[in-house]
Amino acid sequence: MPEEIANAAPAEASAPADGDGGAVDTGAAGSAPDFPSADEFGWDTWDGTHDAIPEQLRPWAQKFEGHYTKEARLAREEAERNRSLYEAMMEGREDPRISEYKTKWETEAQTLQRHKQEFETQKSQYDAYRQRVEQHFEQEAEQEVLAWEAANSWILDGGPVQEAAKELITEGFDYEELPAILVMPTGMQEVARKQMKELSASGAKNAGKLAIRLAKAEFQLDEPSPAVALVNGTKPPVSARVSDGPPGRDSSLQEQTQHFVRLALAKR
Repeated sequence: MPEEIANAAPAEASAPADGDGGAVDTGAAGSAPDFPSADEFGWDTWDGTHDAIPEQLRPWAQKFEGHYTKEARLAREEAERNRSLYEAMMEGREDPRISEYKTKWETEAQTLQRHKQEFETQKSQYDAYRQRVEQHFEQEAEQEVLAWEAANSWILDGGPVQEAAKELITEGFDYEELPAILVMPTGMQEVARKQMKELSASGAKNAGKLAIRLAKAEFQLDEPSPAVALVNGTKPPVSARVSDGPPGRDSSLQEQTQHFVRLALAKR
């Protein structure tokens, strides 16, 4: 019995298998068509069209054609330029490049001129606008000075009060601060001027107003003393508080008015 099984095993193993285990038929339907090698392609009879080459190579052929057509076109253009140049040189004519560069230079010169004209126009418009703004500030400053002179005629006495006002302006006090500091007693005024000097050196903003307030605080006075005898017999207003000015006051207008007040003090 064991011998029979042993003899039967090789027979079963050598039997051909059905289905997937069968031999592969290389000539079955669906295999890729024959693809000629480069040596087998009929180069001598090829008409140069894409349709005459294997279909798998046609996309590549189109790309190669586009690449080399561009290269050939550029080469022809360069050759044509060189031919024109050499012919012009041989015949004694003007170098073609001179005309090309001249045209390019003229175009750039025209562009530059146009930009220059645009700049001049914009500059002229800006200068005209700036002049109108400066005139506006000057007119407003003159009106402010007239109003200030009318309200503080006792300062423009042509005597010691006016001289003191000129000194305070030189030290950096604002024209609006003059009435408040000029009515101070001598000691308080000295403190205010000392504070002004220190605050200005430190770069503090509104140094004059702050100096006046510090002097008042040191002497514990809420209101400046009105008892100031003037040379012409007039007295300053009872209330000479320091004002910060109206909201949104322009610094340029303030500086212009300060300048005109300084001039007014110097003239009288």
